[in-house]
Amino acid sequence: MNANHATPRFVLTLLLAWLLAACASPTPIPTPPVLNIPSPPASEGASGEGAAPTTAAVPTLPPSETTAATAGATPTAEASPTPEEALPTATAAPTPATNPAVQSTTTGLPPISQDLYLLAQGSLVRWNHLTGQIETLLAGADPASRVQDPENPVANFVGDITHVAISPDGQRATAARLTSQEQTRQPDEALGFDRLLLYQQHQILFVDLVSGEQWVMVPRADNVQGVAISPNAERVAFVASGLSGETTPTAPEETAQVMHVLTTGGGSGAGAPQAVGTCVVGCFGPLWHLESNLLVWADHAALWLFNTAASQPEKLLDHRYNENDIEWYWPVAWANNGRYLLLDEFRFESQSSAVYDVPSQTLLAVPNTGNFITPYPTEVQWMPDDRLLIARSNPQPQLELWRVDLDGRTAIQEETRVVGATGQGLIGARHLTDGRFAFALSTAEASAGTYLLTSLSEEPLRVNGIPPTSPADPFAVPHVLWAADGSGAWVSTSTAAYYAPASGGALCEISAVWGYGVVQTTVWR
Repeated sequence: MNANHATPRFVLTLLLAWLLAACASPTPIPTPPVLNIPSPPASEGASGEGAAPTTAAVPTLPPSETTAATAGATPTAEASPTPEEALPTATAAPTPATNPAVQSTTTGLPPISQDLYLLAQGSLVRWNHLTGQIETLLAGADPASRVQDPENPVANFVGDITHVAISPDGQRATAARLTSQEQTRQPDEALGFDRLLLYQQHQILFVDLVSGEQWVMVPRADNVQGVAISPNAERVAFVASGLSGETTPTAPEETAQVMHVLTTGGGSGAGAPQAVGTCVVGCFGPLWHLESNLLVWADHAALWLFNTAASQPEKLLDHRYNENDIEWYWPVAWANNGRYLLLDEFRFESQSSAVYDVPSQTLLAVPNTGNFITPYPTEVQWMPDDRLLIARSNPQPQLELWRVDLDGRTAIQEETRVVGATGQGLIGARHLTDGRFAFALSTAEASAGTYLLTSLSEEPLRVNGIPPTSPADPFAVPHVLWAADGSGAWVSTSTAAYYAPASGGALCEISAVWGYGVVQTTVWR
């Protein structure tokens, strides 16, 4: 499930840049804190959230086969075709009212076509499309206990659901519930700020989202950093420092993490957790393969793959880290062919995308996807036919289709369409189940809104508005998540929640009915 804020990757990039700059000092260098930024489940990457993947033959790697990091330097991509003529440049103006006008509701929710799962204020809830009601599936801490200590504020309260992953069919889920924590802050004169010392205990849960039944599969897991459920819901992976009940708070960046896998047995027959890999500093992922037999994750040392038929993980790519640069690869999504793995590539002060072909051990760059500090990072995702959909905002908003050329160790642009004006931000792009494209344009102008596009040879159609950005805070970009059928989009800001139907009508503010405040995670199913 994706974290619900505009630029999570660039927060990571800033942390990585800080870490690299610190290498010039003789003072021991702490690693950046491990941030809870879950990757989308493997089943979501190819055809969008809520769509069941269609897979080809799986490149299952035998336990004896070792995939050494032999990819070498990332090849140069082919030149992109000249994009179409840009639309007129947007001009600066005071922040306008939302167009169409916002319609606030205090009594009920608008109709939606799919269930929407949300993690907010420590609770997992579902907006049920059949009943039109908000259902609490896993309650968090008692609202009366959610009182912050201003001297030592916490990210979560005891009793909260801190991590969740939902199966592609929306019938099963795994979650981590915080059962105890101890947090202190220790001044560090060398660093110039207080270090966070933290110890947490969690339970790992399995939930039947149809019947509402839930089981505790792991009663005690230390310092959980992430969870993932396999597409067939038969296995769960979770990241924790151990299962022994450590009691000494340590800095999160110094807590050794271990990747664990267990069989769910439908919840009631869960197996014992198996430690399948110890991570250098932290585990980033995990991400299940479409066939539920391979698990990938990254740490600061390498990109790893675990075959459930094996006992040890295999190294796919070595990571580089020195005083001049870094080169880290984190898993994002599998293509429908079961062999291409989309990666985030982190370098010093930048982030871009790459593709790794597992059977041939081939790494290739996705051209022109580099991002630095921007409110509108380039978005890259798989199409059902194993092409890449790229949504970029610079120099003007445009959608592009790219084909992976494995023999040429590159990617080739096949189609492109300018969809907005210079200065507008392209956000929330999605390829819909009926073949259309959906996205939103973010700007301080009245043209901010949600759009549908039948094909890249046609013009986009504006179907609703979204809250415009403020020139005073250009990084306060709304979060937009389209339903897979294009019927509408969830839209949220730091202060309000909306639903933007695509069939006409007003942008509907549902904050009063929603009642859960800021949303951490959203998933359509």
